[in-house]
Amino acid sequence: MSPPAVVLEVLPAGFGDCLLVSCPVGRSTWRMLVDTGPDETYPTLRRRLLQIPKASDGKRHIDLFVVSHIDHDHIGGARLLLGDDEIGLSFGDIWFNAPRRPRTRGVAEGQSLADILGGGDKTLPWNVAWSGQAVSTPADGGGVELTGPGLPKVTLL
Repeated sequence: MSPPAVVLEVLPAGFGDCLLVSCPVGRSTWRMLVDTGPDETYPTLRRRLLQIPKASDGKRHIDLFVVSHIDHDHIGGARLLLGDDEIGLSFGDIWFNAPRRPRTRGVAEGQSLADILGGGDKTLPWNVAWSGQAVSTPADGGGVELTGPGLPKVTLL
């Protein structure tokens, strides 16, 4: 039997969301993390991420980390995740609906995440697919499809 084309893990996140999507791509696995749940559920997410095998560079790789919006039940564990160097994560892109400049989020937790992504001692990819601008869809309501050779297609609606 062939492995599934897509595996969706709905991780415990209390009243929030934390999803890990995995797709086999050739001999590797493409992974997307959507939200982190609130901070109190971060230990469960951390344990799951530690199960991801390390690549030859010694890192565990998340191809796409999506922060859907700035409510605590979706973003609460993000600061913990990005500050947790012991996991050894690397990211292909981090989608967070805020431009690099100007930083206009009014909610302190969202601003805190923007500050982590846009500064500090780490270089993190932020909205690479949007050339560093805010993640958005066309005004006509259509979706945006992103893919690459041999990669899964992600459609943002």
